[in-house]
Amino acid sequence: MSADKKVVVSQNNTTVKVSTNSASQVKVESPAVTIAKLSVKGIQGDQGPKGPGGGATGPQGPQGDQGPIGATGPQGDVWAATSSTSEDIATGAVSVNIGSGYAYTVAQPVLIAYDDSNYMEGIVTSYNANTGVLNANITSIVGSGTYADWDVNIAGAPGPAGADGAAGADGTAGADGAQGATGPTGPAGDPGERGPTGPQGSHGDQGVTGPAGPTGSQGLRGITGPTGPTERLTDPINIYLPDATGENIFGKFKHTDTIAATNAEGYKSALDIIRESLVQLGSLGSATLSGNPDYIGYSATGTSTNVVLTCACTNVNVSQGSTLSFVFSSATAAGNFSVFDSVTGVSGNSATSPVTVVFPAFPDDEEVRFKCVVTESQTNEQKTSNTVTYDPTYSAPSISLSAIRVDNAAGTGESHNNRQLYNGLVQFDGTITRNTGLVPLDSYEIFDSGNNTVVSYNDISSLSSYDLGNYTSNRHDEGFSQIGDSETYTIKVWDARSPRVNSSSTPAIDSDSSTITWNRINVRLVTSSTELDENSSDSDWQDMYDGSSAGHVGSFNISETITSSGDIQSNNTSQLQAELQISTSGSNGDFFYVFFPSYYISDGDITGPGNSFFQILGYSSSTNMSGIPSLVTQDYDDAVLAVNNAAFLRYKTSFPLEVQFGGTAPSNRVNYEVLRVRQGIDANTQAGKYIRIDNNF
Repeated sequence: MSADKKVVVSQNNTTVKVSTNSASQVKVESPAVTIAKLSVKGIQGDQGPKGPGGGATGPQGPQGDQGPIGATGPQGDVWAATSSTSEDIATGAVSVNIGSGYAYTVAQPVLIAYDDSNYMEGIVTSYNANTGVLNANITSIVGSGTYADWDVNIAGAPGPAGADGAAGADGTAGADGAQGATGPTGPAGDPGERGPTGPQGSHGDQGVTGPAGPTGSQGLRGITGPTGPTERLTDPINIYLPDATGENIFGKFKHTDTIAATNAEGYKSALDIIRESLVQLGSLGSATLSGNPDYIGYSATGTSTNVVLTCACTNVNVSQGSTLSFVFSSATAAGNFSVFDSVTGVSGNSATSPVTVVFPAFPDDEEVRFKCVVTESQTNEQKTSNTVTYDPTYSAPSISLSAIRVDNAAGTGESHNNRQLYNGLVQFDGTITRNTGLVPLDSYEIFDSGNNTVVSYNDISSLSSYDLGNYTSNRHDEGFSQIGDSETYTIKVWDARSPRVNSSSTPAIDSDSSTITWNRINVRLVTSSTELDENSSDSDWQDMYDGSSAGHVGSFNISETITSSGDIQSNNTSQLQAELQISTSGSNGDFFYVFFPSYYISDGDITGPGNSFFQILGYSSSTNMSGIPSLVTQDYDDAVLAVNNAAFLRYKTSFPLEVQFGGTAPSNRVNYEVLRVRQGIDANTQAGKYIRIDNNF
């Protein structure tokens, strides 16, 4: 230790300054303390020289503490997903929402499964990681149906092709097929090589004389002879054959005709005269023009139609070298004809010209016309064809409407247990048919006589025809309707030519109307275990009619048609013929009651035997009442005087029953006759049987 080194040490919370001298002696400078044991660490000296060899390796130190957990690595790709999108199991395009965050890419195989019996496989066409919508093209399916609970995952990629299987055993040879038809003869083959010369045959017979040899060279020209008379005509020839008969007596010429002395060349030879007399060019036939197609329809969209025009004209002079030229022209509805095509030098009898005919959407007052002019080349004769016109025409839809009262249906304020005759429920029947194929239907609406909507706007643009009667949506409840009431309904129809904006601002393309008259009233048979009599209250009889009495077994109801308006108060009563069935659930001792409108008997009485005005027939197992005897009806207060075979008692006459809906006001009541079978029925012989009441026999 170097001289006078000072250090500060601390022991038992006491700080001591010490120093050392060159002799390495320790001197305590302050404070004065007693140091039991003092160790002083000197300043590190310089490194000593390296000792010989390395020492032995020391023992392994203890294991250190575990280091902190590292940061979480990035998440791997995810494909397994679910979807609640409703889709059909079918091939083709499909779209499901699987949510965001998945790793689907285009062209990946995908499996969309409801269960192991109903799934689809295909190829991903797109995936939107933000919206979660996955689109795929489905190429194979298993099962069928519509589901909204799907498991979605990538499908396994196709594995490598397996090794070829062993060849199967040869199958048994099939039966020989029928011999096919002989094919056409093939082309002749090339000549084969010449064979060796055969032995000389025996001497044959002499052959026929061969053809003459070629003509020898021309001999020397002879001396020119004197000039003969001229062959040319110098003056016209007047045909004079007064005794000849027939129209043409020298070729085409006749008596008094003149053969001109010159032609286009300025002269005629004898040969020219012969040719002129024997050759006469004929006249052209008529020219006809046709188009294919021959009709272009009226359309809600513009049309462009390729048409082939064919012009035909018989050329009778074709053997004389004559040809035809065809000139095609066209015109619009208000325009003049102009040439658009020509065909010349035709040796046949016809020519064609293709043309495109264009019409705008809804081509009202639009037309295109075509014609053709034919010219003969030698005579310059012309023929003009007929005119071919394309004029698209519109035909409005066909409409029929019939308003029909709905049978056996509850109207406003009614129930099936107490459904009355004056039911205002109307079914609309009829058809709407598109008559212009390229103009779709649009919609329809039905109105009453006050122009109030009774069947709301209905879109039928996807249909070519529509049957109103097939849909209960085409019904309207008119509410309270009395006998003789009527209502007229009108159906209005729109199509694409005049589509509906609203019923008041857009005129209908067509309409039809139908009137309904309420003209039916109930005839009813009620089977009940309750026995009503002359002491029963009016409400008891009303309940019996309604079917609400305690002993009610069943009701049989017929709606009778009244043939004239207001007939319920008239004397026209020969209309009633109602066959009514006693309930099949009747028991021994049950009674049945017959209710029918009093106006049916306004011309006479119904009581007593042998009544010629009114009869009741019974009992039959069917509605064929032929041969069934008449039953006698008596008023109940005459019962003590009734003949023994009286079957019915009349307890009510002109009794005001509530048979219309709308309350108990007198206007809602109709007068009825009420009959009751005199004695309780024998269920074994009478339940389920029929009776007939008749005032028209």
